[in-house]
Amino acid sequence: CAVPILIYGDEGKVNGVSHMFLGWQAELSPYKNISYASRFLIACIPETKYYVQGGVNRTLQALCENVKTDVNKLGTDGIATGEADQDCTKCFVTTVKGDWKYLKQMFNLVRHPGTEFVC
Repeated sequence: CAVPILIYGDEGKVNGVSHMFLGWQAELSPYKNISYASRFLIACIPETKYYVQGGVNRTLQALCENVKTDVNKLGTDGIATGEADQDCTKCFVTTVKGDWKYLKQMFNLVRHPGTEFVC
């Protein structure tokens, strides 16, 4: 069995401090429109803890590198769901979405709405 999942990121404020939230959601969830029942937190990083070097958020890059390793393992090894070796569920990332600030930092975008040249 294969389960498509999406990775999402968003920056929001908690007690007046910006935080980057990274999470995942099953694409085929029956609760897709109910956030608290379908979205699962991977990490929450306060902006005050970002390590930025040369305009690149190295903290987010390191987090995404570890998430990539884990998700790749879900795609190759899967999660055991039974006694037999072939009884497993594999997960594959089909979508990455988020607000512009997250996408800019995750993909190191040079052109984005905060610059003169978007396209």
